[in-house]
Order: sequence, then C-alpha cells, then structure tokens
Amino acid sequence: MRRNDIPNILTIIRMLLVIPIVYGLLTQHEELAFYILVIAAFTDSIDGYIARQFHWSSRLGSVLDPLADKILMVSVFGVLSYLGEVPFWLLSMVVLREIVLISGTVILHLIIGPYEIHPIKISKLNTFLQILLTFLLVFNKSFAVIPTIWIALLMYVVFVTTLVSMLAYMWTWTGKIFGRKEV
Repeated sequence: MRRNDIPNILTIIRMLLVIPIVYGLLTQHEELAFYILVIAAFTDSIDGYIARQFHWSSRLGSVLDPLADKILMVSVFGVLSYLGEVPFWLLSMVVLREIVLISGTVILHLIIGPYEIHPIKISKLNTFLQILLTFLLVFNKSFAVIPTIWIALLMYVVFVTTLVSMLAYMWTWTGKIFGRKEV
C-alpha cells in the first residue's frame, strides 16, 4: 500500500460501513447505526481533505468517492423509507437523481469521451442536506425527539435541492454536448 492510496481506502471503508448501518437500522439498533453513520461521514471528510492536502487525488478516487456517497445515501434513504421515516416521494426523487446522474455521466462519456467530473455547488449543498436529514432521522430514532415540523421542512428542502441539482447537471451536460459557451 502506498500513502497516496489512503483516500481510496477510506472511501472503500465508507462503502463497507453501509452494511452495519443498514443492519443497525433494520434490527432496531439505531444507536449503532448512528455512530457508524458518524464514522462514515468522518471518513468522507478525511479522505477528501487528505486527497486535496497532499495531492493524492486519482481518477479512481474521483469515481469511488461519489459512488460511495450514492451507495450510502440511497441505502440509508431506502431503509428509512421502508421503516416509515422517509416518505416514498422523497425516496423516489433521491433515487431518480442518482439514476439520472449515473446514466448521464455514462452517456456523456460515450458521446464526448473522458472528461473531468466536478461537483456543482447545488449538488454539494444537496449532499450536505441529505446527510443532515439522515443524521437527524437516525438521531431522532436513537436519542431524542426532534420536532416533526423541522424534519418535514427539511424533507421538502431536500426534495427541492435534489430536483434542482439533477436539473442543473442535465443543463451542464447538454452544454457540454452542444458546446454552449457558458458551461
């Protein structure tokens, strides 16, 4: 193992942590799921910091990191929906966005060839809000009672940012395909 592999190893660990998070939620060990979710979020922060700080970024990492985020978010949203904590309309939007992003990336790669993938600002905000929502929902199941209105409001905000993020990526991709100057 080389030192510049550390960010990718942390990303793979984050992917593997999905299993005990899902297990904890499904078996009513919400505290376990919460603490592992915290560890997963920590590895996400650390792998990105290390990759940037030491210039250990790689093409593999640029694919694995967003894939790990997608696996974590879709899995946790799916389980929370199954448990009745996330409405189906929100789960559907989160899954639709991820399908569109993966499909769009593949299609764009086939049309224009290799290119750099850069997350857009609304996507970063969306990811943060999705993570915040999952943390609050799991925390609420584990330790405290967060007012329902706060969670409901955050769900609507997550829905909107998920939709806007998906549409923004689609706009960016069409610009790359058709050569718009502002992209």
